[in-house]
Parts: sequence; C-alpha cells; structure tokens
Amino acid sequence: MASAGPGPGLIGRMVCDSDYRITSIDSSLAMALEYSADQLVGYRAIDLVDSADRLAMITTARAATAGTEPMVTVGCSFLRRTGGSLPVQLAVSAFRSQHDDSRGLVCAVVATQGADDAAGAGADERAATLLGAARIAAVARADLLRLLHTAASAANASTTIEEAVDAIVPSVCLHFGWQVGALVRWNGDGAGHVHPAHGCEAWPYDRPERPPSTGPRVRMQRGDQPLVVARVNDTAALVFAGAVDHAAIPVQALSAIAGDCARVADRQAALDRAQRAADNSRRRLTRRTADAAAAQVAAAQVATMQASAQTTVQTTVRQRDVDNLTGLATRSQLVDELDRSLAARCNVAVLLVDLDDFKSVNDTHGHDTGDEVLVQVADRLRACVRPDDLVVRFGGDEFVVLCRVAEAAVTVAQRVVTLLAPPIVTTSGSVTITASVGISDGSIPVIAAAELLTRADAAMYWAKRLGKNRYFVYDDNLHAQAARDKQTETLLRSAVDENRVVVRYQPILSTMGTGIVGVEAVARLVDNDGRIRLPGDFLPVAERTGLIAAVDAWVLAESCRRIAAIGNRLGRPLTVSVNVSAQLAARPDLGDTVAAALSAAGLPASALMLELTEATLIQAGSTITDRLAALREQGVRVALDNFGAGYSPLAFLRRMPLSHVKVDRPCITRMLSDERDAAMLEAVTWLADQLGLTWIAEGVETDAQWEAVRRFGPGFAQGFLFAGPLAEDDLVRTLCAGPGATAHTNGKASFVTR
Repeated sequence: MASAGPGPGLIGRMVCDSDYRITSIDSSLAMALEYSADQLVGYRAIDLVDSADRLAMITTARAATAGTEPMVTVGCSFLRRTGGSLPVQLAVSAFRSQHDDSRGLVCAVVATQGADDAAGAGADERAATLLGAARIAAVARADLLRLLHTAASAANASTTIEEAVDAIVPSVCLHFGWQVGALVRWNGDGAGHVHPAHGCEAWPYDRPERPPSTGPRVRMQRGDQPLVVARVNDTAALVFAGAVDHAAIPVQALSAIAGDCARVADRQAALDRAQRAADNSRRRLTRRTADAAAAQVAAAQVATMQASAQTTVQTTVRQRDVDNLTGLATRSQLVDELDRSLAARCNVAVLLVDLDDFKSVNDTHGHDTGDEVLVQVADRLRACVRPDDLVVRFGGDEFVVLCRVAEAAVTVAQRVVTLLAPPIVTTSGSVTITASVGISDGSIPVIAAAELLTRADAAMYWAKRLGKNRYFVYDDNLHAQAARDKQTETLLRSAVDENRVVVRYQPILSTMGTGIVGVEAVARLVDNDGRIRLPGDFLPVAERTGLIAAVDAWVLAESCRRIAAIGNRLGRPLTVSVNVSAQLAARPDLGDTVAAALSAAGLPASALMLELTEATLIQAGSTITDRLAALREQGVRVALDNFGAGYSPLAFLRRMPLSHVKVDRPCITRMLSDERDAAMLEAVTWLADQLGLTWIAEGVETDAQWEAVRRFGPGFAQGFLFAGPLAEDDLVRTLCAGPGATAHTNGKASFVTR
C-alpha cells in the first residue's frame, strides 16, 4: 500500500538539465515519491509526472526556458514508486551557467493535498524563496561541474604536471575569485621551487611548508598570508592565495582537482621510468653488439615497454568514451568523430535510432528489464553496421550510428528496422521493441556536427509521425520545411506584441431563417511582407514550439472585446465561438483566462462558446473535464468540434460537459452522394436533440447542402455559401444589411467575402 502523502506545504526542490534529467533532488522530495535521492538522479522528471499532466509540465518548462517570466507554476500529480499519486504545485525557473552556455531548470514542489487558501499562499511564497535559492545553487553547481570537467579534460590531455597546472589553475582562481595560484614541488632534502601557472600573476609569497603525507588533502596554512594547500602527492602541492577562513575552502572540489594533477604526475613518472628503462636497454644493447640475437630481443623489449606506457596513457584518456551499460561509444566520442570527419571533408551519414514506446517497457517490466533490452539492442545494432562504422548510445533509449560511407546509410537503416523486430528475451519474459530511424546523410551541406544530429532528429520524428517502425531521410523538402518553420517560429515569438495576429469572423446562421446569430473567430498571421497566412500554415509550428497557448489566449480576449463592441454598436446580441488548443486547455488557469477575457470585454458568459476537438480533449488529459464543467456552470458554452472525424465521439458526447456539437465538414460534403453519410448526419442531429445539445453544420457550400441541412430541423450552419471568414468592417456591413442579406436567397449572398 502506498504511504500517505505529505500534508500541504513545501516539500523540496529538484534541478534538471535541458533534457529534463534530474541532476540533484532534495531527499525530502525523493522520500515523498518513495525513492532515495540517488535513485532519482539521472531520471527524467517528466517521467515522474502522471501521463495526463506531462504536456502541461513540458509546456511550463518551455515557458520558463523562454525567460518571459522569472517563475512559472503548474499544477500536476507526481507518481509514487508504489503506484499512488501526489498532487503538487510546481514552480519552475530556468538558469544559465555564468561561465558557459549550459542551461537547466530549478523546480520547487509544493504539496496541495488538503491545502487551504492561506496555506497555499504561504507555500507559494516559500516555494518562490526556495526556488530563488535553488537557482543560485544550481548555477553554482553547473559552474563547479564545468570547472571539474575542464580540470579532468586538461589532465587527460597533459603530458606533464606543469602543463596540467598551466591549464587548470587559472580556471580555479577565476572560479573562486582567488588572486594567484601555483605548483610547489619539494626535493628529497626539503628544498623546492614554485611554478606559477601561466596566465596567473607571479607568486609573491614564501614557499609554504611541505604538507604531511597523511591526513586531509586540502588544508589552510596560517601565517602572514592565509594559503590554501591541496596536496597532489608527497612531493608536490597546489597552493592558492585568497581564502580567508577554513569554511570558505571548497574541499571536495580541490581534492578532485588535485587528484587529476596526481594522475598526470603518476602518468609522467610511468613514462619517465619507461624512458629510463629504454635508455638502459639501449646502453646494454651497445655493449653487446656481438650478439645480434640478444640485440633484437632487447630492442623488442624496449618497444614493448614504450607501447605499454603509451597504451596506459590512451586508456586513461579514453575511459570517458565508453558507455557503462552497453559498452558502446558515448556522445563525446561521437562529437569528436563528427568534427574530425567534417574537418577532413569526409562524406558521412548519421542515423538517429529512437526506440518506439520504450517507456512502456520500463513501466510494465521494470528498469532492470529495460536495461537488459538496451544491452541487447546495442548488440543488434553492432550487427547492423559496417566494420568501420561507429555505434553510439546517445542517451536513454536513443542510439546513433555514424556511417563512414553516406551511401550505405539507407541499407544500414533497413537492417536496423529488420533486426530489431524479433522479440528480445529477458529474465522477465519476451519483449517486442521497434525503432524509428532518422537519417541525415550530409547531402545538404552542414558546418557543424550539431546540424547533422539536429537533422537526423527531425527525420526521426517524421518517421514516428508516419507510423513508427520505419526510417525517414532528411531531404530538401524537409530542409525547406524546417527553414519555413524557423521563420514562422520567429514571427510567432513576437506576433502578439507586434500586432501580427489578426482575427477574422465567419458568420453562423440559424436553419430557421433568422439570419446571422453569431460568428466563429479564426486567427490569421501577417508575415513581414504583409501577406495573410492561414491557420494551417502557422498553427502546427505554434503547437510544436509551445507558442499556441499565448496565441489562443490573445484571440480569445480580442474576439470577445470586438464582438461585444459590435453588439453594443448595433444594438443586437451576438455570440462568438473561439477554438481552444490542447496547450491552453491543459493550463490550470484556463478558467481565469476566460473570466478575464469576458470581464474586460463586458461580454456575458452565455455569448461565448469554446470549441475543442476530440484530439484536444485527449491530449489535454482528464483534468480538462472539471475545468469545462466549471465554465459551463458559469454560462460559457462548450462545443465538440469536427464531430465525425475522430474515433470515439459518442463517448465524449456522454462524458464531457458539452452544449454544442459541430458536424465535420466532410460529412456535409458527402451527404448528398453517400447515403451512409446522410444517415449518419440524420442520426447525429437526432442524438444531439435527445441529449439536449445544439448541432452546427460546418462547410455548407452549395444550395443542395443547405436545403438538406435545413430538413434536419432547428440548428445552425456556417460555410462559404454564406460567407468565409470576414474582416471586422465587412462583418459590420453585413450585419447592418439586415437578415435578408445573409439568409439564403437563391444560393447567393449579397456581400463579398475576403
């Protein structure tokens, strides 16, 4: 049985990288989720969230990353290890490292179960305070990790300890704000010398006393000038000036850095010993010139010793390039190989292999089984490639194949899809897995390795959209589409502020001949050339980039304001229908957004109808039902859009708090030529009447369709037979012309549409 959740209030915080992987987490938060902190580090935060709330969390994270607000909040439910849920309020803020371009997210988590308003407000304040402190700590941690990575890399690349010190010590001084640092070495008799690091000021102090060979690695030496001494080995130490007390010394970091320098010193000593042994062998070889056989043996021994020393150095440098689980190469080696290939103008290809629905394997069989699957997938990928190709574990359930011959990429991708299809046998049973493969073959020129990987990723997502378990090649069409999407994204990011979003209004007519009763508001985007772009040209980009919610909210407020003004001006009531995306529907503040739009416009709630598609309702998750029910209680009407285009519309008619049903345009188009569509439309209108719903026919374009729709009884219709989406001035002129201008008259309307 799951343990009881914590009471209302602040639980703790966690820090994630740009891929949503947890880099640190408070033990209190981990315990609330029934894990230890170590178990959750490296885990993707979005996988801890109930599936219905993941899109909302991703949208919130993207909003925080965009930097428009210092803190973004979202309500969601975390999943406990034993299966229960923990309702929380998440406060998210982004950070960027001060010394490099690495980014991440800091999240403060507040339990909401049983919280009253006062407790919730206090928790929000505490969450904001913790979030600010956590952001500072996360930036400091990112900078410190960057420093440690720099030190380790410099140690791997250095052949002498002096070379390592020259590369490492200036960065340490810069990071901690110390004035100067140096390497101090002692001889056997206690004498020694100071080696100031290149880039640092000359060492102005006396040489510190020799540190003991045992005891703490880092200590403070008191005297005229407090010095921080980090022992490298019995004969050397790193010395810094600047810390004022022992509490200010970053002991663990300096111990790690001194350890890196010790590795260089040990490696240098090993090479020196090998060189001395080689010199001794050469001298012995010179003295034994009469014995040719002995000379050959000695030479072979020298070569073996030198090769062994070199192998030791190479092994140390390349340990970072092997994945611990699968034994494959890692991302760092892939980037190095790609950089070398591009610099040498080699024609290579990148295949990004993403396992389809791999999360279900972990959820169903456990992470140990998931690891078994990843190991066997790695083995199968090795069997797919050519001998000189490189297979890389890119991260999680993503793999990359670097094909040295770009022309072979498609053949390799076909092998990947084929060889991954058979079931994988694990200790928990048989598991079936498929993969989607994106190919970037370099046929479109690139400058950096990141471009090849980005294009392979884009192609992989197209493979998933086409049904998964297949490959897709990044081509000119996808490249052109990517360029267009990037331009569209740039327009959208400033569209609302620069008045690039405009609203058009399509009239809705009563089938009882009373003329226009309302309008549907639709968005248009104005590009840099003044061209009006239709929704299909920019809404998919807005959805993929997380910008759609802001556009929808603006269209909602603007259309309410303008329709209220037109109604007051003409002295007649009008209704307005506004489309709602999944991202806006999933936001906890949907009700507040609607209320603010109605209040600012002075429009009654009954004059507004929100239109949501079946796909939107599914994507927004289960919590949308309660939000829509609350809006219905306030008088706002809710319509199921595109009825007849989905897979389970009858279930939504019964379950969702709807007031209207909009019949999908293809049903209207086909009803005169297909008796089944006509019968379905008749059944839909009858069912709507029985359920107390109002039906609206979309896409009425001919006289015959209009006459057929009117035979179904009281309802509403819209379509190009009457008008397309109109600019505000055209709508006003049409309304002023009276009912006769809009009612059906011999198949013609007396106004011109845009």
